[in-house]
Amino acid sequence: MYDEETNMMYTWLGRHPWTDFGHWNGTQVIFGKMRGMCRDYRGTVYIADKTNADIIAYNPEGKRTRTFGKPILKRPAFVTCDRLGRVYVTDEDEGCVIVFDQYGSQIFKIGSKGTGNGELLGPSGICIDPKGNVVVADTLTNRICVFTPDGRFKHHLVTEDKLFQPVGLDINNEGLIAITTNHVTFKSISVYKLCT
Repeated sequence: MYDEETNMMYTWLGRHPWTDFGHWNGTQVIFGKMRGMCRDYRGTVYIADKTNADIIAYNPEGKRTRTFGKPILKRPAFVTCDRLGRVYVTDEDEGCVIVFDQYGSQIFKIGSKGTGNGELLGPSGICIDPKGNVVVADTLTNRICVFTPDGRFKHHLVTEDKLFQPVGLDINNEGLIAITTNHVTFKSISVYKLCT
């Protein structure tokens, strides 16, 4: 549950030792291979579940409302939402971004597996810039790719000579983008100004 006063996300725990949000071991909630999560404008929380290859949606009160993505998703990693309520999911195995409506129906796909312009080899972190463009970290090609709101390739924001294994992304309304890297010996957070 999101607390606006403290700006923190809290887990939803019932009285039962098992909840559908995770496994309660008596001290904390233990998650499976859940990677990315986001909250849309209605307060719905979406979590990418790599173990079950789907997206889990929870309402603001913490009640699981739906799961979606099967059989389309193979290995969902990160998830984000736009102002229209669309849910964008990076799929590491398929090398693309799958876009769903708020009810879980696929709308369209962004990119395809590969290393060329508009192709993704290891998509991970994802965010939406202030103009609605889709920004994707492609971990295996060391690039940050920018696509138009309708999924057409626009340009590379950062390429392999400046970045190594980008994973997480976040962007503010002024166009500053923070990028985390996850190399074994070199982990960093870099901040760039987004030029669109």
